[in-house]
Amino acid sequence: GFVYVLAGRDGRLREGFPVQMNEIQAALVTADVDGDGFLEILAADAVGSVAAWGHRGSSVWEVQTSGLCAQGLTLAALHGDGALQVVVPTTAGLVHVLDGRTGREARPFPVRTEGQILAAALAVPLLTARGVLEPHLVVSSFDGFVYVVNARTGCAHRLDVGEHAYTQVRGPRPGGLTAVLWPYYGPTVALLWPSHGP
Repeated sequence: GFVYVLAGRDGRLREGFPVQMNEIQAALVTADVDGDGFLEILAADAVGSVAAWGHRGSSVWEVQTSGLCAQGLTLAALHGDGALQVVVPTTAGLVHVLDGRTGREARPFPVRTEGQILAAALAVPLLTARGVLEPHLVVSSFDGFVYVVNARTGCAHRLDVGEHAYTQVRGPRPGGLTAVLWPYYGPTVALLWPSHGP
C-alpha cells in the first residue's frame, strides 16, 4: 500500500514520500487535477479509498468509494469546462465519478451495474438520440453486459455480449466507428458506435 516517487535523475526517494494506503492493485495516474500547475498522483486501493497527493506528498483529498478498483482510474473532462473528473469503476458494480479538485462525487453518480466491474472505463464522445455530442463512459461488467453511460445524465444503455469481461473496452479509433472488447471466454466483440463528430 505504499506509493514511492523516485527522482528520475538519480533514483533518490522524493521528499514527502512514501505515502500509504491499503493494498493497491490498480495502476496509478498523474494529472494536474487541482489546477496548481503541478502533477498530482492519484491512486485507488483495495478497500475503496481514492486519494490524490501533491508532487511533494501532501494530501490533496481522499474519499471512500464502494470497493476495489481493480485495473485503474480514468481521467476525463466530462463537463465541457476543461476540469478533470476521476472515473472509478469498482468490484461492487458501481461507477463513481469524482471531481478532480475536491474528490466529491459528481451528480448523478454513482451508477450501478448488475455485476462487478474489473476493467477501467473508457471515456468517449458519442451522439445522443437528439443528435447532440455528449461524453459517455463505457464499462464492461461481470454480468455479461457492456454499459454505455451518459456522463452528464447518468442514463445507461446495456449491450449484451453474453460473457464476463476483465478488459477495458478499447477504441473507437480516430476517424473510425469501432470499439473492441475481449471477453473472458468466447470471441472478440466489435461494437459499432454512432459517428462521434468531425
